[in-house]
Amino acid sequence: MDQKAFYERQAGSSSELAQHIDPALIGRDRFVIDYIVQMLPHHTCSFSLSELSIGEGRLTQSLLRRFPNMKLHGTDISLNRISYVRRMLKAIPGVNAENYTLSECNLDTKFASLDSSSRDFVIALDILEHVLDVFSFIENCARILKNDGLLFLRVPNIAYIKHRMRLLRGKLPITASWFGPADDLNAWKIQHGWDGGHVHFFTLPTLKSLLAIYGFRVEKCRDPGAPFKQLRNILPNLFYANPLIVARKV
Repeated sequence: MDQKAFYERQAGSSSELAQHIDPALIGRDRFVIDYIVQMLPHHTCSFSLSELSIGEGRLTQSLLRRFPNMKLHGTDISLNRISYVRRMLKAIPGVNAENYTLSECNLDTKFASLDSSSRDFVIALDILEHVLDVFSFIENCARILKNDGLLFLRVPNIAYIKHRMRLLRGKLPITASWFGPADDLNAWKIQHGWDGGHVHFFTLPTLKSLLAIYGFRVEKCRDPGAPFKQLRNILPNLFYANPLIVARKV
């Protein structure tokens, strides 16, 4: 099975996608939108943004509602997801179809086709662990960003304390989900792939080193939406399950 077929299977049918839509902003999405608001003089500013891997379109619709003058380019490897999100956006009052484009893009083989130095923001949430070549991915994120542009990058942290404890007990650390009963491989076998299709592990120090190679300076790192945030902020490498980094192209 090739990458595209795998992720089409993982995405499921349109009805399955609809069952997973949550209209409320989840923590990571709220964090991204609030950060962009802080960077702009006022929310009606015009800017360009790439959302890499739009998924079920939760963040896509929230961005378009919050920033009426933005230009958003969303990508996904799954045509099923793109078709679903396109239909969903057309049904939302106040979302201008001229403000967004959605296109199929395998970020391992077609990322280089995106225009250089054209985006003010690039959002890559929960995608770096899925691509085959992490170096090429981060290099392309830098390439499509304008100078001083921002990258929002979120990945699972293999050094998270729960993963360490599982290893101590001789168990596999799960950075995605079982998508079913714990330690039951059936959901992985039938639809989601091994560990939800995650092919790379990261820690915060190695992730920051990777970003530095391509000229990024980390401005902020949080684990938005996670409980006990004050405690987690004391030792991020140990207590962040899914760190979200904001990095500036300098």
